[in-house]
Amino acid sequence: MPDWRKLSRAAVTERNSGCLEYLIDQAEDAMYERLLELDRSSGGGTERYEIQEAAKRLLDLKSKKLDWHDPRPDRIGQHTF
Repeated sequence: MPDWRKLSRAAVTERNSGCLEYLIDQAEDAMYERLLELDRSSGGGTERYEIQEAAKRLLDLKSKKLDWHDPRPDRIGQHTF
């Protein structure tokens, strides 16, 4: 299984928008798969938190660099509609 940490770090440093979108997709898929694994085991609270924080960073990247709408309620005032 791909390493969600490596993929999310790679996305943060990527400059090419086409590659960025691909890396974000791959990172999100890897995070989802890892969360499924963690659900089948006990513990993993720290890693779950790390995944949550990484997911927020990826969402920020999508909204800032790929012009995606950020669905988080606390960010609505930051967008021009």
